[in-house]
Amino acid sequence: MILPATVFGLAITLSGPLLTTNASPDYYNILCRLPLIVLSTWMELLVFDLSNQRQPGSAVEDAVNKPWRPIPSGRISEEAARHLLMAAIPATIIKSILLGTTLETLVFFILTWIYNDLAASESHYLIRTLINALGISTYSASAAAVAARTSFSSFSSLSSPATLHTYTLATNLTITTPLTPRFYTWLLLLSLAIFLTITTQDLPDLPGDAAKGRPSMPLAIGEARARWSIAAGFVGASAACCAFWGAGWIGVLGAGIVLAGRAVAARGVEWDKGTWRGWCGWVAVVYCLPVWARWRGVV
Repeated sequence: MILPATVFGLAITLSGPLLTTNASPDYYNILCRLPLIVLSTWMELLVFDLSNQRQPGSAVEDAVNKPWRPIPSGRISEEAARHLLMAAIPATIIKSILLGTTLETLVFFILTWIYNDLAASESHYLIRTLINALGISTYSASAAAVAARTSFSSFSSLSSPATLHTYTLATNLTITTPLTPRFYTWLLLLSLAIFLTITTQDLPDLPGDAAKGRPSMPLAIGEARARWSIAAGFVGASAACCAFWGAGWIGVLGAGIVLAGRAVAARGVEWDKGTWRGWCGWVAVVYCLPVWARWRGVV
């Protein structure tokens, strides 16, 4: 998921005044920022993966679905993963302070804690799906915040753009960011799109989820109903995102329809893995809609 989040961060920055306070993005500075975007996203996902895979029940599921992962393959113990997590958390917090993503990172940590340690991942499938959607949106927003702070001349200078938007969250609590209110409206719509389609990841994991006793949507309501729900989500989310920007009807909606048909008709673990990879590509294309809209001048 590092690649889609990186694409999201770059797309937000390239959208210029549509979603940021920077009316004229500097392409060279954006390119220089790319390693920081990747590093920031990787560090946040490392915290989530360590927290998730060290859970006792995860080894049971991963032994069936993902035996190549470090713990089930014997390359690292659960205790070693816990120690690594204890080092990764403060390192990621320091990173967030330096790169201006403190709020996004802390929210992501809270969601990670709810999902893994409070066992939201084992709760009702709607709760699990909601936390998934919010988590993906949060670390993607973090990537966008890193990417949008491009007014610096070198990696030793991490100064923010001259113009920032200030949000008052509570009394004596404000944040400044290069991301405009319209960005957060777009992020909310993307969260809904992810919520409607993220169950795609559960299709190839049915054997492991059944072994672990996880009530994923396909196991809770039946595989056929889940597939049709995913298909409707692909079409509905694609249409809503295209309507928001007035662009991408052929590419994005077309891809959504293809994936909808695939989710319903192409069954089996290998086919479902392909559909999940298709989801990752689809969401990356959806992320690019504001850039498409800006270059076409439709908004």
